[in-house]
Amino acid sequence: MDCRGASGLIQLFTWRRKMRQAMDVAATSPAFVPAVIEPAPLPVVPEPPPAPERPRTRRSRSSGTAVELAIDGVAVRIARGADAKVIAAGIDALKMAR
Repeated sequence: MDCRGASGLIQLFTWRRKMRQAMDVAATSPAFVPAVIEPAPLPVVPEPPPAPERPRTRRSRSSGTAVELAIDGVAVRIARGADAKVIAAGIDALKMAR
């Protein structure tokens, strides 16, 4: 065998040995990276816009009034919780004013 042929065989076996060593290292290392599952972040919900302010209305002085009777320009206001006799007297007063 000449020297050139022997050097080719040595090179071939060197490549083969290096390939086996690389395969052995690959076999000992994990083939896959372990998966890590994290909970999904909660969606960000924007705050609702503030409700528009309603214009404040002035309350009349008769806010405690339950019934207001007005006939021919004469008004009688009857408060809440009034007795039936008081209501009847108010209606009678309107009738007399006519």
